[in-house]
Amino acid sequence: MVGRANGCLRVPDASTAKLTRCRLVASPIFGALVNGAGSRIELDRCTVTGNAKGAFEIQDGGQVRHTGCTFDPGDATVPKEQAAAPTAADFAGPAITVAQDGSGQYRTINQAVAAAPGNARIINKPGVYQEKVELRKPLSLVGQGSREQVVIAQAGQAWVSAIGLPARLTGLSLRLLAPADASATAAPSRSAPLQVSDGAALTAVDCRLSVTGG
Repeated sequence: MVGRANGCLRVPDASTAKLTRCRLVASPIFGALVNGAGSRIELDRCTVTGNAKGAFEIQDGGQVRHTGCTFDPGDATVPKEQAAAPTAADFAGPAITVAQDGSGQYRTINQAVAAAPGNARIINKPGVYQEKVELRKPLSLVGQGSREQVVIAQAGQAWVSAIGLPARLTGLSLRLLAPADASATAAPSRSAPLQVSDGAALTAVDCRLSVTGG
């Protein structure tokens, strides 16, 4: 996960994010993880690089738990190691395939999300999906191939968001892009390619999150 002007991940509102085998790099301004009131981030075998202010920005009683991680925190103190909870198994619902070339059941992720029952697995074939995705039911988004081959990207304020319910991301790249028009209104300072809110519990495995421009 690489950030520039904004943080890579927002976890407000008593929500939980669990990251496994991910890479996180702080932006020059914000820590790699932006935590919120009552929220918790759990890291398992991740690599975390901080900025001059440190690797994390932790607010309002938030918690960071980690196990087996490597830190380069700048001049800040790394939180004491605490074991993260085990990663949950894949969702057990039906598999739905998305492919931009029409070889799947749907051409866009949002079409699949709208049609999918709870606990379904949405398998995304290689491509760059320029969509804003909101997960308001328990779903698993899975990239087919390496994470560099399946990209969800959008400009400005868009992000992938898990809202209120469990969600899982596996093998995906999420990119928050700078607006094509440099004079356009910039993304808010708290924009991020991934947000977990309203008590949601997100698991991300082998994913890359980045913010370009700004």
